[in-house]
Amino acid sequence: MRELLKMDFRRVLKDKLLIVMLILATVFAVTTPLMYAGLEWILGGEDGGMMFGLNFYAKQQFFAAFSIGSDFGLIAPVFLAIVLCKDFFSGTVRNKIIAGKSRASIFASLFTVCATVMVAVMLFYAFVTLGCSLIFFDYQAEPFEAADLAYFFESLAFSILVLIAVSSLLSWLCVAMKNVGLVIVM
Repeated sequence: MRELLKMDFRRVLKDKLLIVMLILATVFAVTTPLMYAGLEWILGGEDGGMMFGLNFYAKQQFFAAFSIGSDFGLIAPVFLAIVLCKDFFSGTVRNKIIAGKSRASIFASLFTVCATVMVAVMLFYAFVTLGCSLIFFDYQAEPFEAADLAYFFESLAFSILVLIAVSSLLSWLCVAMKNVGLVIVM
């Protein structure tokens, strides 16, 4: 199992699409707070947003970055599916089976790599979003307290669990479909 993990991590980390994912994550992480800052400026500052019930805080943008329905949340699984399905095109899964690796260990390795890369990329995206949004907005309306730190870590843990669940579904789809087009559509 260790050899499978090492080989899969090496293959994924060498892939050019991972670099493209990180570049897109950085672009989306910078442009999203800029768009919110522009919207706040158009509405006339903090008081203008209050008229429409809009409050812009870095905390909201940070936790919204983990949403699978957000801008980068829709793109990351697609690129990750393309990276993971390359094993089936090149025949490396067949070679792994011939080498005596079980299908369960091959899937476990694929899932571990998928979950680790998905969580790492989304954490990178969320923390860059937080850093950029702190330039324009306060973290929250009230002063930061110890209870807020507990909320931060609890919410972060649940967000990571959701990303692991999405990674398990993505890994299963890659193994079940073996066609990147079908995986992306599903």
